[in-house]
Amino acid sequence: MSEIQKNIKKIFLGLCFACFVYAENAAPDFISIMLNFEKEMNLIQEAFLKNSQTLVEVRQRRLKKLSDQLKGIPTSFYLDKKTRKFQNLIDLRVMRMDEELEAMGKALKRKDMDFAFQNYLNILNECNSCHILFHR
Repeated sequence: MSEIQKNIKKIFLGLCFACFVYAENAAPDFISIMLNFEKEMNLIQEAFLKNSQTLVEVRQRRLKKLSDQLKGIPTSFYLDKKTRKFQNLIDLRVMRMDEELEAMGKALKRKDMDFAFQNYLNILNECNSCHILFHR
């Protein structure tokens, strides 16, 4: 085996190891993000029911951080063969959810709780639409 082939083999093995380490670390993050997202969605609903703008703002910021974390994980990572055909739809759902969180933040700055609540409902719709695709 030539020196070039040995170096290519080392690089390939290094990349394989890096992918394995990424996959091992990303799986718990994805599950944790989803569980925390569900928790925060429930808490923001309670905040809306209490008509507490301060609590809604806190929950919106937490949801935005979780959304940013979710965007950091490629959708191809958590799709199986059955759901891989929906990758573009799922990417779109994640993007729309993030846009709604941005819009909610702006509505809260304007003290427009009605519009912020509509953003919440839109986020909930995006979440449910994505979960429906996973349960096909």
